[in-house]
Formats: sequence, structure tokens, C-alpha cells
Amino acid sequence: MTWTPTDKEVELLTTAVSDKRYEYFIHKVADQEQVWSLRDAEGWRVVADSLDRECVPLWPHKAYAELYATDVFAGSHPEPIPLDTFMTKWLPGMAQDGRFAAVFPTPSNKGVVVAPMELHLHLAAEMEKYK
Repeated sequence: MTWTPTDKEVELLTTAVSDKRYEYFIHKVADQEQVWSLRDAEGWRVVADSLDRECVPLWPHKAYAELYATDVFAGSHPEPIPLDTFMTKWLPGMAQDGRFAAVFPTPSNKGVVVAPMELHLHLAAEMEKYK
């Protein structure tokens, strides 16, 4: 099943409050079984939160990541990560490296910063609904 958000959906979600974008992210990622992040020639990109912690920016679809791939992130491109790889390798690796997840940042909002294993719990709970 391939899903592409409508222009209206993109507009509404990029201006929605952080909690709403987080819920949407959890639902869509569990449903589509992939996560999107940004990559450039040097590797995966990270952002800093207000506490100066390294965070991996994550989105539920390429369209949302593309909106963020400007200014400082110009030259970066969205790349999908299969959900099983994300859950079994990425999240434990992020936790080990002391990195956090920046869920669904927009050009005007850094997104919801969450610990990797907390994100794992939320995704796993949502995935249970699909069994």
C-alpha cells in the first residue's frame, strides 16, 4: 500500500501543534512500515534541540522531509528507513550514542524530542493494533 499525503494534508500537518504531528507520525509510520530522515554525501543529518542534544530528524513521508531539506540542510535528500531496521538497529543505536529523535520537525518547529526507546514503545504499541 502506497500512501502520499495530499497538499492540504501537508499544509495542515506542517502547521499543526507538535503533539498532533507526533500522533500522526506514530500512526503513519506503523501503517506504512517506514520512517524518513535526511541524508547527504557525508551521511545522515542530525539537528540540535534547545538543550543542545543531538537529534535525528524523522518524518512519516518524503513530502514532509523535503520541506525541511532547505537552508542548513540544502543538499540533503529524504531517504526511507524500513520500520523493522529502524526498530531493531536505529533506535537501540541512537540510545547507545546518546542521540534523541526529533519527530516531525517543520521549518518553524524543531518537533517533538523523544528518547529513542520511548519512541520504540510508542511505535510498538501502535503496531500491535495492526496484528
